[in-house]
Amino acid sequence: MRRSRLALFLSSFLLAATAALTGAATAQASQQAAVGGYVALGDSYSSGVGTGSYISSSGDCKRSTKAYPYLWAAANSPSSFDFPA
Repeated sequence: MRRSRLALFLSSFLLAATAALTGAATAQASQQAAVGGYVALGDSYSSGVGTGSYISSSGDCKRSTKAYPYLWAAANSPSSFDFPA
């Protein structure tokens, strides 16, 4: 019984440490991306087809202001942003 509690504690600790380190790396990568440029490539799903709020200059591509790349760029203010999805 004692061995299983120790194993549970160690696995919980390792999981928490991994989550903390991964979260820090993700936040750092996001900050680095904001300093440089951001290009969003993809298909109709990436462009936001179906949201009903489209950028007028996108024509038949129907790129949306509610698509993830557009929202990310608005929140992170990269030095340049290109959205040819």
